[in-house]
Amino acid sequence: MNPTRILLFEDDPGMALLTKEALEKSHYAVDTAPDGTQGLKLFSKNSYDVVLLDLEMPDMTGLEVFRLLQGLSPKVLGIMVTGSGDEHSAVEALKSGVADYIVKAPDSAHLATLPTVIERALEHEALKDEQQRLQEQLKEHAITLEQKIVERTKEIERSRNTLEATLEETHRLETSLVQAEKLSGIGQLAAGIAHELNSPLTGVIGLSRVLIKRTKGTKKFNRLLKDIHEAAVHAAKVVTELSAFARPSEGKVESFDLRNCIERTLRFIQYQLNRKGTKVTKRFSRLPQIRGDRRQLQQVFLNMITNARDALNSTTPPTRKELIIGTRPSENKESVEVFFEDSGHGIQKEHLQQIFDPFFTTKEPGKGTGLGLSISYTIVKNHGGTIEVDSEVGKGTTFTIRLPIEGVQ
Repeated sequence: MNPTRILLFEDDPGMALLTKEALEKSHYAVDTAPDGTQGLKLFSKNSYDVVLLDLEMPDMTGLEVFRLLQGLSPKVLGIMVTGSGDEHSAVEALKSGVADYIVKAPDSAHLATLPTVIERALEHEALKDEQQRLQEQLKEHAITLEQKIVERTKEIERSRNTLEATLEETHRLETSLVQAEKLSGIGQLAAGIAHELNSPLTGVIGLSRVLIKRTKGTKKFNRLLKDIHEAAVHAAKVVTELSAFARPSEGKVESFDLRNCIERTLRFIQYQLNRKGTKVTKRFSRLPQIRGDRRQLQQVFLNMITNARDALNSTTPPTRKELIIGTRPSENKESVEVFFEDSGHGIQKEHLQQIFDPFFTTKEPGKGTGLGLSISYTIVKNHGGTIEVDSEVGKGTTFTIRLPIEGVQ
């Protein structure tokens, strides 16, 4: 272990020698300087643990030297050596940062206690350093703890939000599954009702046809009979279509006319559209037949029309309620496009990326399962096609379905 190095400022050669010998006996390494100027040079060239400063020196006072030493090394450890009666000056030195002071004795008796003063000052300085280190460490721990608390709080908040979202999603799924089960039951009920209605409608059609041929009434009476016959024929067609639509699809792939498929689908919901005052504009182009599952695509078209109907009859319906349904060939002529354009309020931008997700819906509870567009997307994709949406809030929404002419095999 290296000895403690001391720089002694003492202008009295005799006292300097005595002090040096006394300290060396206590195993200190001592350098001496007769004045402040030479002492500052030594201090700037070497490393010292303690400086002993004579209060009065030829070129400057010990306090002035100490302040210059602080400029070179702010943590310099200084001990002031004063004569009797200079205690006031020693106190001023302590206020300036000197660690301690000792009063010279005429018989040099102070040299016996000088090592104790030095050791006490070193221990005090070591305690100060340790205290500072602990304070900095404590501050770092406090900052780290605060950061951990903040991070943990954020984690708890994220977990809470995730749990709430999961619970909400679970509730929505349960509600949607119940609704889907109801729809399945309604489909079976519709098929049963269609079957029950078919027989009496067949009778009405047959009897009305016989009455038209055999009854010789007035023109007005005959017109009424024809109206009954035509209404019954129309009802029978709707019942037949409803029965076919409610029946589970067997995945039958066939060639069919796209316009005819859309027209037949429109019959299901035409009455509702008319009752709500919705104008339906048809823009059909001449197209070749396509191949696919007609019933599945009929379900897609019904979903498109139903969504447009709901958009046009929201809680704040638009002033103009129009649904444009059309077909056209694609630019590459290898596929056909079916578009459904409504004049509703449009879809919020943040919802556009979610509208094809299962169970996602912006409709009021009980007015939608959130399955329609998801099922439609899957059906169109299985046919090798695409479905896109273009919407602007306040102007309306357009769904465009592209289907390859060759379709699925």
